[in-house]
Amino acid sequence: MPDNLCGVTLMKVVALLAWKGGVGKSTLTINLAAAAIEDGHKVGIIDLDPQSSLSEWSDRREAEQPFVSDAKPRAVAQIVEAGRGLGLDLMLIDTPPNATDEVEAALAVADAVVIPTGVALFDLKAVTRTVRAATQANKPTCVVLNRVGNRSDREAARIRRELNHIGMPILRSVIHDLKVFPRSADAGQTAIEVEPEGKGALDVRAVWKHVSKQASLRAKTRTRKNASEIV
Repeated sequence: MPDNLCGVTLMKVVALLAWKGGVGKSTLTINLAAAAIEDGHKVGIIDLDPQSSLSEWSDRREAEQPFVSDAKPRAVAQIVEAGRGLGLDLMLIDTPPNATDEVEAALAVADAVVIPTGVALFDLKAVTRTVRAATQANKPTCVVLNRVGNRSDREAARIRRELNHIGMPILRSVIHDLKVFPRSADAGQTAIEVEPEGKGALDVRAVWKHVSKQASLRAKTRTRKNASEIV
């Protein structure tokens, strides 16, 4: 099937959901956007968080992409259609925690769902509720262990096995807790842009490889590194 039909781009929409705050969802959103841009895609972000952290990040940014729209839930469908009209390939939606209206609006238009979580018990308890909401909406879903400390890799592997055992769609790839993520975000950038060959960039590309497959979005250009650490 062609990428463009009757002048309208077959844009994919990926929603990032997490009922619990503090799991690095917004940071993961901008870094996945950078990985998609590296693959040659035109990318937009809908920022549904009332704190508008991604909109503020965009204001600090010199690069043209990704295009960031600060929005209310009722405007999501309209912005998605506008993105298609502009020829975007991917729209990422960042949602606030514990926000039913925003989550419902994102799920209504999403082609796939990404659920970041920390490795703490409180984080993991919230994952079940989020996965349930995504699966009830019949959306392809993956769970990403985020902000994993270097000494927590063994713990992350154990958690991944346990979540797999109960049927959670958990990725083998994880995002480590690295200083490059907050440092680059503060500068209006991403890990891929600041340290393109660094560990953070490799982590992001590994997760993006799975997310792009899940959303049926093919790379337009070759990435720097191939990543295969996915289930």
